[in-house]
Amino acid sequence: MRLILAILGGLLFVAAMVIWASLTPIDGLPTGAAHPDIPHMSIGGDAAARSLPLLLPIYFWQVGVIVTACLLLLLGIAPRRRTGAVVIGVGCVGLVCIAVWTGLIVSYRDVLLSGETPYALGFPVTTAWMNYGIWLSLAGFTGLYVWGFKRFIHTDEDEAAFQAIVAANLAAQDEADT
Repeated sequence: MRLILAILGGLLFVAAMVIWASLTPIDGLPTGAAHPDIPHMSIGGDAAARSLPLLLPIYFWQVGVIVTACLLLLLGIAPRRRTGAVVIGVGCVGLVCIAVWTGLIVSYRDVLLSGETPYALGFPVTTAWMNYGIWLSLAGFTGLYVWGFKRFIHTDEDEAAFQAIVAANLAAQDEADT
C-alpha cells in the first residue's frame, strides 16, 4: 500500500511540474515567427530567453518521471521478492539516470548562457549526453531485469506452479473430451 501511495505522489509531482512549466512566462518567440526572406521557414529568436525559464520545471519533471518509473518497476515485483538487493539495484540505476539527466540539463544551460557549443565524443556535449548517457543509463534497468529474472520475476517455483496448472488444465480437457 505504501508503494502505491509513493507512486501516486510521484505522479502528482510530475503533474505539478507540468503545471509549473505551462504557467511559466516565456519570452523570445516561443512558437517562432515567419522568416523575412525565405518563405515557409520559421525563425525562433533568442534560445536562452525561450528555454532558460523552463529548465528548472523540466529538470524536476524528468526527475519525477525517473523516480516514478523506479517505483513502478518495484511494483512489478512480487512483494515477497522485493528484497533489499532489488531496491538498491533499482535505486542505483535510478540515481545514475538522474545524474546523467543532470549532466544533460547543466550542459544545455551552459550552452545557452555562454553561446558556445563544446563538443565531446563527436557531438555537441548536450547531444553526447543524450546519445551516450541517457541510453546507456537506462540500459541498466534492462541489465537488472536480465540478471534478476530468475531471482525476482519468474523463479523456478513459479515455473513449477505454472506447469502444474497447465497439466491440470490438460488433464481436465482430456477428461472432458472422453
